[in-house]
Amino acid sequence: MLRKNFSFYFKSLLSIIVNILNIKKIRVLILFFISPMFLNGYLLDKNDIIVYKVLNSYSIASTVLKISKKENIDPLIVTSVIISESSGYKFAKSYLGATGLMQLMPVTAYYITERVDKDLYKILRNNSFYLYDQKVNINLGVMHLKAMYDFMGQNWEKALHIYNLSVSMYFNGRRNYRYVNDILKRVEKWKDV
Repeated sequence: MLRKNFSFYFKSLLSIIVNILNIKKIRVLILFFISPMFLNGYLLDKNDIIVYKVLNSYSIASTVLKISKKENIDPLIVTSVIISESSGYKFAKSYLGATGLMQLMPVTAYYITERVDKDLYKILRNNSFYLYDQKVNINLGVMHLKAMYDFMGQNWEKALHIYNLSVSMYFNGRRNYRYVNDILKRVEKWKDV
């Protein structure tokens, strides 16, 4: 008679796990929930998970996280701005001509790129369609948002007013409290989760 030892049970359990993973839906769920935790060689923190969940797009969320960390800006603020500006639709265009996820005006994009990346500036001047590229759009949007934040003494409320309206409109007394309050309340709500 054959004795069943540890090896037999281990191989049986391994076989069952392999069969379960071969079911496509289970494999997708495991990859979706486990693999993001090991992205870029670190475990995700609570804010990172919120960004992935809210934006509902792996590529957009990872771009937001990467650029936010590079520019030392809260990814939840950037995510909230994207939700307010374009609802996460990368081909969004406003009636005024603001473009992409972060709804950048081409003039603003030209201004930023002229100072930080002459090659990208030339590309954008020849074809402004590159503003729809999520990496370009988020990178320029975050640079602009960070510049406004620093310009206004690291005050998010003032920086968001300027981001939405413009420097000249802000200093002429214009405000968009609904826009700013929506962004800040959303971030506060996410941080309380």
